[in-house]
Amino acid sequence: MPTKMTRLIFFEEVNWKVKDDLLNWVRRQANRTGFTIVIHRFNLINPMLQSVCERSGDHKLSGKKKLKHEATGLRKCGRMFMVRGYLSRQTNDWRLNILNGVHNHEMEPSLEGHMHAGRLKNDDKKLVRDLTTSLVLPRNILLNLKTKRQDCKTNTKKEYNERQQIWKSNRGDKTVLQYEISKLEEHNYVYFTLNIVKVLLLKTFWAHPTSVKLFNNFPTVLVMDSIYKTNTYRMPMFEIVGVTSTDLTYYVAFGFVTHEKEENFVWVLQMMLKLFKFKD
Repeated sequence: MPTKMTRLIFFEEVNWKVKDDLLNWVRRQANRTGFTIVIHRFNLINPMLQSVCERSGDHKLSGKKKLKHEATGLRKCGRMFMVRGYLSRQTNDWRLNILNGVHNHEMEPSLEGHMHAGRLKNDDKKLVRDLTTSLVLPRNILLNLKTKRQDCKTNTKKEYNERQQIWKSNRGDKTVLQYEISKLEEHNYVYFTLNIVKVLLLKTFWAHPTSVKLFNNFPTVLVMDSIYKTNTYRMPMFEIVGVTSTDLTYYVAFGFVTHEKEENFVWVLQMMLKLFKFKD
């Protein structure tokens, strides 16, 4: 098994006033080399912080449990690399001791999206929440994260996971259907629903107030299309686009249907005709 010595990158005569500063420095040095560390032991009585490589240790598998595939490997590869930070009683500073600087695995070529190094910090999560609320595009949110924190190793997947948690927390105890209808009512959308059994949504149709006004003024040319299962509900989404007298397009309305069948599209068109009743 290949081994790699990383003692030299931690061999610096540096003292830290705060434990967090020591831990952050060790993490940065590890990430630059191609691995991540985790806290293995912490003592408050005799202030001490022991960190190991995240691949240290052994997997505890029961005798009956077997791997799903023969080619499946284990991340854990024994306990070797280990550093310890301690609080000096003479200077009241935090210092670092290298107990073992050897790794028995190859270094990661890149830590982008790594399970540990790629995690979002609290400040990162707050930034994602603020930018998501401001309707910033996901790719621009990721760019802001990497600009604000140079050592940020997160990726699009972790950003999307955090955005999903934000939407889930905003929804609270409501189901996805209840949350959607509450938002339509909050912003004064015109909407119609059909056949809701408990929380099962079969058909829904909605239109923005401005779209209703445009539709009443320019109802001549309409373009319709059905987008197949590219949403949270896994339902075909039917969209209707209108054209103004100056050849500009505008969205008329949207609808969710259970299946791409004639009766479902007939229902959507019938709901669209009802929009004429909302003319000012």
